[in-house]
Amino acid sequence: MYDPASLACQNALGGVVLETSRAVGWRSLLVERRRWTAGEIELSGTPSPDLRLAVALGPTHYAEVFSAGKWRGSKVRRGTIGVTAPGDTDRLRWSAQTALEATSLYISQAILAAASDQLRISGAHGANIASAKPIFADAAVTGVVSSLISGMRRGAPEIYAESCVCWLAMHLMLMHGRIDPLTHFAGQEGITDKRLLRAVDLIRMRYAENLTLDELASVACVSKFHFSRLFRKRTGLSPHAFIMEERMKTARALLLETDLQVAEVARRVGYARASAFSVAFRSIVGTTPSDFRVEALQSDVT
Repeated sequence: MYDPASLACQNALGGVVLETSRAVGWRSLLVERRRWTAGEIELSGTPSPDLRLAVALGPTHYAEVFSAGKWRGSKVRRGTIGVTAPGDTDRLRWSAQTALEATSLYISQAILAAASDQLRISGAHGANIASAKPIFADAAVTGVVSSLISGMRRGAPEIYAESCVCWLAMHLMLMHGRIDPLTHFAGQEGITDKRLLRAVDLIRMRYAENLTLDELASVACVSKFHFSRLFRKRTGLSPHAFIMEERMKTARALLLETDLQVAEVARRVGYARASAFSVAFRSIVGTTPSDFRVEALQSDVT
């Protein structure tokens, strides 16, 4: 069930409510479609214990988000998704000649935790969506959000909303979450957190290189066997799988945010051959790099 503070957070962001899940009595999540008038707008929300997703409905505009002490801007198209971590406060501004619309969803930490547990039980890795890139595109997510709006209009029952929000939580963790080492490397069994963090930092700096297990274990100051066992225990992934996740996160960002050819994207994330990159990308993301880019572009124009 979403937290009542989420409604206060949503109201603080202003705008005119066009549709809301409160009208159909959903408790699994809060969904609202709102419109803001044209002009120069600056908004400041209030913290919510829930995760907030905001899906832009158009038109295309330039917006800025206040983060880490400064304003950061980007072009926002229809289908662009923004993430606000639980406990964080939205502060954003934009200038538009026409009215803007967006759909906001609030997902409880209980649902996120349950999804993460199920992913781990199944052998998959549920990363921390709260530390994901704050702005991204995902045609599957925008499709489910559109379905939720349609479900609201048809008076869909609670089980419909619950099924959608559970899928969203799992999908976001699998495709857009990032491992938070300070959270996942708890405990002191045989190795300090700082030593594991050195290995994680090395991977994130040099994921495009052919890092060896010897190099990673050396940074952590333990044997290869001990390092592999502890790394998997603390992260849920082998060192190789962790490197692959880092490569594919960067690849997704390059495919969505640049016009680079697939071969160049492959080179930048450590693959000499585009064919090998495509196989690896499909095994993790579930589609080819080219199809991934096309689906994202289609979501921008639909």
